[in-house]
Amino acid sequence: MKKPLSFVILTFMALIFLNAKEITTVPKIDAPANVTIVYSDSTVTIGWDALPNTSKYYIYNQSDPYGVFVLVDSTVTTAWNGNYTDNKKFFQISAKETPPPAGFVSIPAGTFQMGDSFWEGSTAERPVHSVTLSDFYMGKYEVTQAEWSQYMPAENWSSYGTGDTYPVYYVSWYSILKYCNLRSMNEGLTPCYKISSSTDPVDWGAVPTTDNATWNAAICNWSANGYRLPTEAEWEYAARGGVHHGDNFRYSGSYLETDLTNYAWYSANSWSSTHPVGTKLPNQLGLYDMSGNLWEWCWDWYGSTYYQTCYDQGTVSNPTGPTTGSRVLRGGSWGLDAYGCRVAFRYDLYPCHSFYTDGGFRLSRTP
Repeated sequence: MKKPLSFVILTFMALIFLNAKEITTVPKIDAPANVTIVYSDSTVTIGWDALPNTSKYYIYNQSDPYGVFVLVDSTVTTAWNGNYTDNKKFFQISAKETPPPAGFVSIPAGTFQMGDSFWEGSTAERPVHSVTLSDFYMGKYEVTQAEWSQYMPAENWSSYGTGDTYPVYYVSWYSILKYCNLRSMNEGLTPCYKISSSTDPVDWGAVPTTDNATWNAAICNWSANGYRLPTEAEWEYAARGGVHHGDNFRYSGSYLETDLTNYAWYSANSWSSTHPVGTKLPNQLGLYDMSGNLWEWCWDWYGSTYYQTCYDQGTVSNPTGPTTGSRVLRGGSWGLDAYGCRVAFRYDLYPCHSFYTDGGFRLSRTP
C-alpha cells in the first residue's frame, strides 16, 4: 500500500513580475538556483534546478503584489509553462504545498475512474466513467458532536454513542447546510450556501421538519472558501485515495475484506454503535472512517429515478449531480456489512429533513 502523500520541508520561492515583454525576478530567501524565464507571446516558461529529495513543485500566482497567492499548477519536473493573461502577473514557486486548514487534508486535483470497477454492485454504480476534479480540502474526520454543538442544538445521541469525539449523527441534510454557513461566518470565511437569496441562516428561519421546496432549491457557491458538503464525486475520489486511486481498493484504505476491520467500524466489529472518530487506520491520504462508522451525506441529488444519475454521463469535470430526486449518502455505516462499505456503493435518502441514526457527514472546502 502506498504511504500518505508527504511534502518536503525545504521551501524555496521566487517572485516574478511580468509586464508586457519585460520580465524581472525578485528572489526571496532560499530561492532556487539557476532560475530561467522565457517569454513568448502570452506565455511564460519558468525553469529551475532540482532540489535534493524533492519530487513535486507548486506554482502560485496573483494579480497584484499585495494579493493572496493561489495554487494554479504543480509538476514533478523542473520546468513550468503557463500564461500571464487576465492580469496574472505575479508567480511564486515552492517545493512545499500551502498547509491545509487545521483538521483538513489537501486533496490534489486528478482524473479517476468513478464507479464499480469490480462489477459486483448494482447497476446504479455503473457505468464506470472518467471524472476530473480540481483541488479541494476534505475533513480528516467525520464532524464530531463537539464541533456540531458549537453551532447547533444537540440531537438524540443517547443510543448509538455519545461524547465529544464521537461523530455527530441523527442530523438532517437541511440542518447540515445551516451548520456549514454558521461555522463559515463565525470563522470569517465566505459561506457557500444560499437560500432565498441569502447566505445568512438567520434569514432562513427554523430548519424545516417537513419537505421544503425552498430549502431543496439551496444554491452552492463552489468558489467560496467556506464549509460545505463534498460532492459525490469528491467523496469517492477521496475515499479511493485521491492521486492514489490507481490502487483500485475495494474499501477506503484496503483491498481485501479481511483487512477491512483495520480501517472501518461496520457490522462485523461495531457492536451496533458508532465509535470515536479516527480510531481505525486512515486511507492513503490520511482520511479516517471513509468506510463504515456513519453514512456521510453528500451534496448531490441522486436523480428523479433510480438510475438517473451522473453515471449516465460521459467524461465530466467537477460534477455536482442531477437537479432532482433524493440526496446521496456514501461510505456505509456501523450497521452495514462489508458490501455496503465499498467505495463504489451508493445510497440515497429522501426527504432531506429526515434524521437517521447512522447518518452523519464530513466537510469539504474549496482552496
